[in-house]
Amino acid sequence: MEQNDTEMIDCREAITKLYMFLDDEITAGEVSKFKTHIERCGHCNEVALFYEKFKKVMKSSCGVEMPTGLKEKLISSIKAA
Repeated sequence: MEQNDTEMIDCREAITKLYMFLDDEITAGEVSKFKTHIERCGHCNEVALFYEKFKKVMKSSCGVEMPTGLKEKLISSIKAA
């Protein structure tokens, strides 16, 4: 099923949802819209690829996972900014 323009997200929303996408924290409907945008937008695709690689490097070089409470505070702080 092809999406129409009213179901598309813009670059700002795609970049905002990037971290949640990489952490599997967005809904299936949001994933579909996000992936469609990333596939069609060269700039956002490059940003997404960079952060995906960055996350993998950080995960492999850091043996400690961030505490859940701290992660939630960081996300709240970023959203409030």
